[in-house]
Amino acid sequence: MGRLLVLLVVLGLALGALGGCRRSSEEQGTPGRTRIVFKFQPLWGDPKPFRELLARYERDNPDVELVTEALPNSSDLAHQFFLTSLQGGATDFDVLVADVVWVPEFARAGWVADLSEHFPPAKLREEFLPGPVDSVVVDGRTYAVPWFVDVGVLYYRTDLVPRAPRTYEELRRFTRDAMAKAPGIQGYVWQGRQYEGLTCNVYEALWGHGGKSLGADGRVLLETEAAREALAYLHGLIADGLSPPTVTGFGEEEARRVFQEGRAVFMRNWPYAWREAQAEGSPIRGKVGIAPLPTKDGQPG
Repeated sequence: MGRLLVLLVVLGLALGALGGCRRSSEEQGTPGRTRIVFKFQPLWGDPKPFRELLARYERDNPDVELVTEALPNSSDLAHQFFLTSLQGGATDFDVLVADVVWVPEFARAGWVADLSEHFPPAKLREEFLPGPVDSVVVDGRTYAVPWFVDVGVLYYRTDLVPRAPRTYEELRRFTRDAMAKAPGIQGYVWQGRQYEGLTCNVYEALWGHGGKSLGADGRVLLETEAAREALAYLHGLIADGLSPPTVTGFGEEEARRVFQEGRAVFMRNWPYAWREAQAEGSPIRGKVGIAPLPTKDGQPG
């Protein structure tokens, strides 16, 4: 079967990309129809657009039997599943959704198909933002197609702080003031568990201190003044009591639950948490603002 798996998230293009790697309809599934098994992590937020995307694909391709199989929402668990399956030569799924940092790993291991014929890198650069394209083009070849972009944002309690803090110093000051005004409330919650979410928080702090992620040789830049300041800032949030010690065990959902229950002043999370915070029955509905993450000088990171 070779490199069976295709790192595609645009299902309408899956047939052309699968090519000779498709399992025949005689192997399993409905006779006369091509069976495509799609592994994915459930998206946070409203699932309706995603379901409509899948339904439209099925309507447009009646000769395809589309089977969807959801994985745990945890990036670590999904990544471990794919590592175990792909290393073992699994052939029971065809299309998968991958985090951007997995694409080079899977491509260089020979686990996913080269899609360059169908999605030339030059064409992708005409149609998508530079960052997502850089994540799916490996050594000049295309191994995935971008689907959506996400960005870390700051959530804040509009009833406890005057506005969104623009700088780290304002974040610290606003947090102290709010905690004094509402005894027992926690300050700033974020993703501090040892997983990809922590990596995102560290990079955001690094960029927010004026640092760069990579050097000219492509190596991660951590032995720099900006990196030291960024790590000292995150450590200081906990050491100074502005973030609870338990934040070192928080992922996205742990942080969201604490914030949404009204037990924190600020939260770093993804945009999906906005819908949850404003949902009917949410204790903080109508009391939440959303803003870019603060930085050292107040300019966007």
